Amino acid sequence: MKNILAVIKQQLNYQTKARYFYCFLIVILLLCIMASFLQVNTYKESVATLTRDLEEIQKSDSSLSLEFFLNQDVHITYDEDGGQQVDNYIKYDFSKVVSYYNALQSLSAFNQFFTSIAFVFFQLMIGIYGVFLAYTNIKYSTDKFVIMQYGKVSYIYGQMLAGMITVLLILLQIIIFAPISQWLVNFLVPVKNPYLTYLPRSQVTFLDKLPVELLIMFAIGTIYVACMYCFTTLVKNQIIPLLLLFIYMLILPNLGAYDFKNVILYSIQKVFNTSAATLDMIPARAINIQTAIIIGALFLVMLVMGTFYLDRERGFYSNYFKKK
Repeated sequence: MKNILAVIKQQLNYQTKARYFYCFLIVILLLCIMASFLQVNTYKESVATLTRDLEEIQKSDSSLSLEFFLNQDVHITYDEDGGQQVDNYIKYDFSKVVSYYNALQSLSAFNQFFTSIAFVFFQLMIGIYGVFLAYTNIKYSTDKFVIMQYGKVSYIYGQMLAGMITVLLILLQIIIFAPISQWLVNFLVPVKNPYLTYLPRSQVTFLDKLPVELLIMFAIGTIYVACMYCFTTLVKNQIIPLLLLFIYMLILPNLGAYDFKNVILYSIQKVFNTSAATLDMIPARAINIQTAIIIGALFLVMLVMGTFYLDRERGFYSNYFKKK
């Protein structure tokens, strides 16, 4: 345990001097600002859509008002192709305005960020970080010296635990800067709401879901760090893992119900308020989340243990040091 803590401390010390670590922090800031601007634009578009649809109806009957449609029920039916039909689309449009207006609140920025920009870019960033975490040590041969000093077990687990701490630091940065970014964007780009009198007085901020949201995002980050770290350690190359990461995240569709992307999407749609997202969410396939957790845990254990036993070259240095 003492050796593992020493490796963690050493790795975190390396990160404070690494340019890629500060690049990640800067990118997070930019993503927070981008998410805030996208949310403002989405809200403006929802208001414009509601106004346009309401004006079209009033051209044929000027007595019909927004209040009339809000007092009626709305029914949504879905066809086999995934499309939807709404009988009271004015009330449906208004519900979007309310959702997006709630998402404009500073304390809703966490939910907004995690269900839009972060859904793709957070996973990419953490995956890239896992690649750099492994390959930087391989490139500069620092891994060999650390293994000779602390042993291979302490090295591998210490490295991945340091990566998990970094994921926590990134999430902490999001918690701090996401609401600040949303407040600044709201101040610099104020929005007008012609339907303010129809909106509920109490606005939803989803703060009660923040602990679960952070737990899910931490689990996602940990899995990506561990997978990309282990894969890079095995192939001792950064191009191949990065290429596969981009293909998997940006090109390949969901590979099945228990594909990791589908598991994440299903979990997010169950916990997060995805109606406040700026990016349209693809419907997830229904799964048994307990089965997914068991499969994921077994896969991670096999991957880490496989990396430990297959990484024979650096194992030589550890055994050589112990014999001496």
